[in-house]
Amino acid sequence: MEKFTKEDYNQVKIIGRAGKDFEVRMLPNGMITSGSIATGGGKKKDGGNWPTEWFDLKAFSPVADKLADVKKGDTVWVKVGRLTQETWDDKVTGKPRSKVVIKVEEFEIVKPKDDF
Repeated sequence: MEKFTKEDYNQVKIIGRAGKDFEVRMLPNGMITSGSIATGGGKKKDGGNWPTEWFDLKAFSPVADKLADVKKGDTVWVKVGRLTQETWDDKVTGKPRSKVVIKVEEFEIVKPKDDF
């Protein structure tokens, strides 16, 4: 049986294409970069389509500095990410809202020649 450490828990890996240029925000304690990637999509052999799934990514300094280079269409390989649950109150209804975001810890922008 394989042994796991604390670092192994809540760890995800994902590859997808950026839907738009990633956004950068500067805060007093560092930089935050965020954006979304799409996975799936395209045609199946039987003529159908693979569904497209969207995932929100967020990174904090120092990873955010490099993630800021992601542009629309880039292929992003999140080597180490952790799922986080963001919560807030809706400004219009006042009701609580939430979404899952992948906090990026290690990633690579895959170059076209490496694309698959």
